[in-house]
Amino acid sequence: MSALRNLSAVFLACAVLGGSLNEAHAATVAASKISNKLAGRKTASGKRYNPHALTAASKTLPLGSKVAIKNRKTGKRAVVTITDRGPYAKGRGLDLSSAAAAKVGMKSTGKIDVTRKKK
Repeated sequence: MSALRNLSAVFLACAVLGGSLNEAHAATVAASKISNKLAGRKTASGKRYNPHALTAASKTLPLGSKVAIKNRKTGKRAVVTITDRGPYAKGRGLDLSSAAAAKVGMKSTGKIDVTRKKK
């Protein structure tokens, strides 16, 4: 848990509405990784959580929306689909699946620096 508290994270997420990424819709929040122990459980979208899929949970973004995220420290990027609600831990705005976390360079549990923009 101390690693989770010590690493700062920022993410850039956006719903896909077509077109290119737009800086005007950027926002920064903390991002963390969803536990693999939740694999197979139903998400808010009705789909089962698959840690190998590029998915994420958000309290505010619409279910089914595509979100472009970028690790601000490493520059690695991914596009994820919002399939669930959360995170519920204080100070975080996005939970990433294991595959999404790995793709943007999150090596362990905790938080990472990422960026969010609207497509």
